[in-house]
Amino acid sequence: MVLRKMNPEKVDTAMASLYKVWLSVAAVLSIQFARTISMALAIADFLKKP
Repeated sequence: MVLRKMNPEKVDTAMASLYKVWLSVAAVLSIQFARTISMALAIADFLKKP
């Protein structure tokens, strides 16, 4: 019953938008993770030096 009342174009647009948002969030999180690891390595390298 629900599938008969839904507009397939709107559902397709909504799913595409959700996918784009998910990709954007994943990209931002991976960049933040890379920055965090880079900063941690820089601090560790600084602390190793005599």
